[in-house]
Amino acid sequence: MKKTVLAILFATVSLCSFSQKITNIILVGPNGVTKDENEAHSYIIVKHHKDGHFERLDYNKGGPLKKLRTYRDTAMTVLEGDFYEYDKGGYLITAGRYKENLKTGIWQTYTNKKLDTYVEYREDTIFRILDKPMILTSTDENDDTRAAIFPKGMSKWTDYLQRMIVRRNTVMKNKIGGKVILNFTITTKGEIENVYLFKSVGYFIDEDAIEIIEKSPRWDAALIDGKRVDFEHQQSISFAVSRR
Repeated sequence: MKKTVLAILFATVSLCSFSQKITNIILVGPNGVTKDENEAHSYIIVKHHKDGHFERLDYNKGGPLKKLRTYRDTAMTVLEGDFYEYDKGGYLITAGRYKENLKTGIWQTYTNKKLDTYVEYREDTIFRILDKPMILTSTDENDDTRAAIFPKGMSKWTDYLQRMIVRRNTVMKNKIGGKVILNFTITTKGEIENVYLFKSVGYFIDEDAIEIIEKSPRWDAALIDGKRVDFEHQQSISFAVSRR
């Protein structure tokens, strides 16, 4: 990378949304925490969210996310919220939630980039194994069962993404490029929720991609038998390296 990790991250702090604030950046080397960036092989970013919880992101230096953990306390001893783990290539391998250090709710594991297990936990114990979610593919607005669609057609969604990518590239002047893949939920109200990384590239452009999705206009909700349902969508976003 042409700029140091610290320089890039501190520059990003001023661009964080009001819902979160970076409170600490820790470089990690072969012998643990270090102040020598040349020695560091990874780094930890700690965010404080407006709702009070803390998020720890472990990144490979100049590479993808390794793990995201959510805590309810400043000492980060009580896991409470989202948990994601990634392989060496940046692909998601585990996704779930904790409550008071115990696994809770739906947990998913992925093998070779495909959903492998889909189970429900209660107090750290598997409660039941669930059927994998149904994948909707119909985009016919006249059907009573269809996937969520973007108003005025998916071509408008592509236009939105391209416009935002150009804007982010211009503002941030990315020093690394690549394809970020995100999963997110489109609610019955057409709102975007639960945006998370399926394929990470690096902190800088991961954050850009997440922000682009979070700022999306409303969608038309998915339907099953004419009834609106929550719908999980996957979207890739490619960023080019700035030549300036």
